[in-house]
Amino acid sequence: MARGYALGFIGDLTDADPADQDPDNDSAAVLRLLARLDTQDRALLVPGNHCFKLLRYLVAWRAGDGAERRMKLTHGLDRTLAEIRRAPDRDALVASTIRILSAAPLWRNIGPWLFVHAGASPAMFDRPAPTAGEALSLKGDGRVHRALFGQTDGTRDSSGYPVRLYDWLESIPHGRKVVIGHDRCEAIFTQTNARGGKLVRIDTGAGKGGTLSWLDIPASELQGCA
Repeated sequence: MARGYALGFIGDLTDADPADQDPDNDSAAVLRLLARLDTQDRALLVPGNHCFKLLRYLVAWRAGDGAERRMKLTHGLDRTLAEIRRAPDRDALVASTIRILSAAPLWRNIGPWLFVHAGASPAMFDRPAPTAGEALSLKGDGRVHRALFGQTDGTRDSSGYPVRLYDWLESIPHGRKVVIGHDRCEAIFTQTNARGGKLVRIDTGAGKGGTLSWLDIPASELQGCA
């Protein structure tokens, strides 16, 4: 990677589509890349729901209390864990993954940008985020659910996935830009509300047969990067 650049991740780094048997779709390799970039201070992460479930499992597994056996290993998590278990660097990989995911804030305000995995709420624009490690013990916190899962209406579509809403788009203040993943689009999709706030959706399904998308953001717009 060229000097002077960092990579920002909008969550869900692991858990390829269970139907995808491509051996190059390697979650363990992605976690190693994240750890390498983190040691170079070149990675910025907001965790997604898949990251959060992986963290919850690994923390319980390392604690040795058996709590992880009560978790449902769905949506590719079983494949990710199998890759981690058979990895020659398993212990180091587990340790670095727990360390990085635990410390990652659920959202980041950087300049005019708000980065969050699935959905924003008004409280996120001027308040610090809990880390994923802290969120493990936050029960019933609406900010955590919104950040990781977005806004839903309580029903499911024909494929069994929650029906997602974007009513919160109208709460984005003038001049602010929110970047999310989570909900797949065919291409990067941008919406602007009546106040001049902007939503950018960048999940184009790289782990589910789609393409990998990214934004190039000038350093001048990322003052106070943390």
